[in-house]
Amino acid sequence: MKSSFHYFSVGDEDLSGGLYLTSYGCNIVPPNQAYPGPGHPRDFDFTWAKGRVLTDTALIYISEGEGLFEQESGAFRWKPRRAVLLPPGVWHRYRPQLETGWTEFWLTLSGEWMGRFWQKHAGQWPVQPMGMRAPARFTEAFSRFCRLASRWIKQSPDRHSLSLLALGLQLVGRLVDEQPNNPPPPADDLTDRARRFILSNSHRQLDTKLIASALGVSRRTLERRFAGKSERSLREELEWHRAHRAMRLLLETRRPIKEIAYLCGFSEQRGLIRAFKRWHSQLPSAVRR
Repeated sequence: MKSSFHYFSVGDEDLSGGLYLTSYGCNIVPPNQAYPGPGHPRDFDFTWAKGRVLTDTALIYISEGEGLFEQESGAFRWKPRRAVLLPPGVWHRYRPQLETGWTEFWLTLSGEWMGRFWQKHAGQWPVQPMGMRAPARFTEAFSRFCRLASRWIKQSPDRHSLSLLALGLQLVGRLVDEQPNNPPPPADDLTDRARRFILSNSHRQLDTKLIASALGVSRRTLERRFAGKSERSLREELEWHRAHRAMRLLLETRRPIKEIAYLCGFSEQRGLIRAFKRWHSQLPSAVRR
């Protein structure tokens, strides 16, 4: 298989559909080659020194070769035939070993459906390379997905394919089904649990009632406990994380401000503007300029 990748344009119809592909790729990296290679848009490109934060869900699979995967909680050796299911908003970086190179596959998904998926399953799988029970079948399935994607793009480069989307979801589902479905161990401190939940889900349509429900307590209890241990209220904490995430997207991507507001959990652009005035003392348009 030859190396190929594509980044899909996303229109209003795709956003309203709730689920869409944003990229796919198969990349054969020979030993001693610089990584990552050229040709990736700014939203997805990265250097080892900086790493990156995606606004999409990413499935990344290494079929041959070895390397290193790192995120904020630690570094992990990336052995062949292991995959990472990466939630949006997580800083990370990865690279192959110079002496081995590697063959990598990836796809990225976005939309409200993926937001609900992570709201339900956040923290149930480690963000690190995970093994597969049938790696040969997974490799073949991902190779088939990339072959079909390559043919589709030659015919319709500006249109999404429901068949490709279905195959991409099957790959994600295959990895999810093979992982133990264990909820994260409960933390002793409710305030810390709330902060972690907000950090993982601030880009979704949340309010204080939904946060409390996810943590298994009443809204009033959570707000009272949070106020006793934090300088910000629970509502302010959520808005602060959203504004902080939006600042990074404004500085590191070229996405329109309206789309950034949506990706950061604001129901409309005015909400982002109000949050920026409060927490950054400036307008999003000034940061973009």
